[in-house]
Amino acid sequence: MKKIMFNDRFGLTDAVLDGRKTVTRRIVSKKILSDSMKFIKTKLK
Repeated sequence: MKKIMFNDRFGLTDAVLDGRKTVTRRIVSKKILSDSMKFIKTKLK
């Protein structure tokens, strides 16, 4: 798994190291999202 570095503007690094934050969210481009949805729809048929 690729490591994620946070800027400490929101104190996220300490939250992760302390175990208070376990899930991160990333911005996904519309093209990647669209391609993923097309793939999922074909698998559900």
